[in-house]
Amino acid sequence: MFKKSARLPKHKKFEFQPRFYNPDKEDFDKRKRWAEAEERLKELEKEEVKEELNELSKYNEEHSVLRGSFGRAKEKRKTLFGNMSIVVLVALLGGAAYIFINLGSKGEDYGWQLYTLLLLVPVYILFRIRANSKIKKDE
Repeated sequence: MFKKSARLPKHKKFEFQPRFYNPDKEDFDKRKRWAEAEERLKELEKEEVKEELNELSKYNEEHSVLRGSFGRAKEKRKTLFGNMSIVVLVALLGGAAYIFINLGSKGEDYGWQLYTLLLLVPVYILFRIRANSKIKKDE
């Protein structure tokens, strides 16, 4: 008379085929690859191997020095930007605290200071987001 309004999920069928593992064959293949690699090394002349190793070591040294200098510059930029942003943020929060503490005292009107501060906070946040996106693009 009444049909079920909720549809019940049907059971799922899984077809699992286990892998076949032969440790003897794996060991044989590993030993075979090792022997082939040793033969290739013997075929190459020692001078060619030494030249290749020298070129590779020079390339690695140059590459690592270059990469290291860029890495240090990035870290320095991040720390400088982080320290500067903390100083600006503390100054903004200090100004806001000063204005809100003295808002009602002495009958002075802090309207322009308050609106200036309320304008500077979003501008600071906007520049902070842009600078972070530039740093992430550099990485």
